[in-house]
Amino acid sequence: ATSVKAELVGRVPVLKNAASFREARRLLTEEFGGAGTLKAELSRSGFVDEATGCLTTSTQPFNIFARVAAGKISQLGMDKEQVHLGPFQDRYLVCSNRPENDEHWDSDDVEWVGKASMSRRHRFLTVRDLHWQWFNVLSFGLVPESDGGASMEDALRQVLDMKDAALTYARNVGGWSDNVGLFFHVFGHNSVNSLHLHILDLHYVGPTFSKYQYKNMPVDDVIKVLTEAVELERQPAIAAAPTTPTAKVSRPSIVDAYKRLDGADEDVEVLTVNVGGELVTLARGTSKRLE
Repeated sequence: ATSVKAELVGRVPVLKNAASFREARRLLTEEFGGAGTLKAELSRSGFVDEATGCLTTSTQPFNIFARVAAGKISQLGMDKEQVHLGPFQDRYLVCSNRPENDEHWDSDDVEWVGKASMSRRHRFLTVRDLHWQWFNVLSFGLVPESDGGASMEDALRQVLDMKDAALTYARNVGGWSDNVGLFFHVFGHNSVNSLHLHILDLHYVGPTFSKYQYKNMPVDDVIKVLTEAVELERQPAIAAAPTTPTAKVSRPSIVDAYKRLDGADEDVEVLTVNVGGELVTLARGTSKRLE
């Protein structure tokens, strides 16, 4: 049988925007057996401990970011960089690439393209929580509660907080431009089976960045798809709401998510729902009725 990883690469060879991320999640849930099949694949290859439901941190297989999060590896000079995460230090860690990969960030030599860092300034943000559901954004919000899975809204909040943490780091560490790029590599096209958000100074990108354009998934595209999923879960609640003039549906956390994503009211998507037989148009992500 073909693995989930191989199937995703074959079916979604370019995974770099909301549409392709949405399709990858659809394939996982509708055609590939869902989160349980994914977990089984990771367990067979030794990346998940069946007894704990957490990522393994031994040397076989060697899962670098899980080992750093577990305190099994201390990267040279990175202890002092954690302070730049500010209030996010208790949940996340900043990790570095190999020194030689950083050194060759601008090399176009075939030996280094695809291995060197994608930018002159390139860091990774990982999570301290080693529950397997957080190993990659593909599985976010799709793991059932019976397996310790978080809600879709909590999954969205995780990505929003990772974005805030990464930008906090880039602002505080010094030397970075204001043009910061944040990217995930979605399972199938990933090289490491523990979560890492690429933090790049886009003012100084190298050949490896260009090579990986086909799989550099912007954090905002992940946020968009997860927000859609949260909204989809909430639609039945909207449709069942009372029809009295004073009836309101309060969803402050999702409103906040959109404010953090867009920072403005422009380009607000709209959603038309059936409320007690009446078609009502709402601003997506809010309970605000549009006249």
